[in-house]
Amino acid sequence: MVGRDDDRNPVALDAAELQRKRAGGQIELDALAGALTSRRAGERGIVDAYHRRLVELGVTDYGAERCWNDYRYALFQGPFITVLGAFVGQRTGRGDRMFTVMAERSATAIDDLDALSLLGDVNGH
Repeated sequence: MVGRDDDRNPVALDAAELQRKRAGGQIELDALAGALTSRRAGERGIVDAYHRRLVELGVTDYGAERCWNDYRYALFQGPFITVLGAFVGQRTGRGDRMFTVMAERSATAIDDLDALSLLGDVNGH
């Protein structure tokens, strides 16, 4: 997948990262949330196109809204991957800036898309 980041820099995402499936059919489109600073403008269309392609390839019983919610739920991987990477990587100024941006972008995406609402009541009520 190739696109533009803020209309200045080309962006390439590995299709395997975007299409990998996990248990329960949850898709990993979370790379989109962290990679494109212009995420807000294009992510719904990209997820919809991804879903249409799944249907074209014969996937059934997986609606567009579930696909969208799976994308939103997968956003929680961003902070975990960021913390893990920062923990195991050798510290550098450039690395610290990168992990800061990754944390900011993933947190912003979670907030923008109200992904916390997918978790329900964490107190079990």
